[in-house]
Amino acid sequence: MKYEIIDLNAWERGKLFCYFTEKLRNVMSMTADIDVTPLLSFVRANGMKFYPAMMWAVSKAVNARAEFRYGRDSRGNLIRWDAVSPYYADFHKEDENFVKLSTEYTEDFFSFHARFLADREKYKDFRAFDFTPPNTFDVSC
Repeated sequence: MKYEIIDLNAWERGKLFCYFTEKLRNVMSMTADIDVTPLLSFVRANGMKFYPAMMWAVSKAVNARAEFRYGRDSRGNLIRWDAVSPYYADFHKEDENFVKLSTEYTEDFFSFHARFLADREKYKDFRAFDFTPPNTFDVSC
């Protein structure tokens, strides 16, 4: 988990950032209609799962924009992560509960897909919210 501390006094957007984060109530949410037919076809042709493929695609898009990788360190400094990972719901049909999991993002689709499935298997009996990794973004779907 590497990151860069942002000096708000030296950053050209520092004053604007402070205004928006200190003076206004901010909530960011994005919804987009996307044709996933090609992704679904690829996943089916390769015997893969759609949910981890979608998480990878969303993560790739988020990580492509530095603006989506900002956060705060443990001392409250504004930072920009080198990469952020999805923090997502894993629904358990058998008891209709879910947990929030995070799978570390990697640009390699096949590695991410395998790691995602391994994380779901590892935590299949988990029913609590213990820890949110600091370099994550929330995905709800």
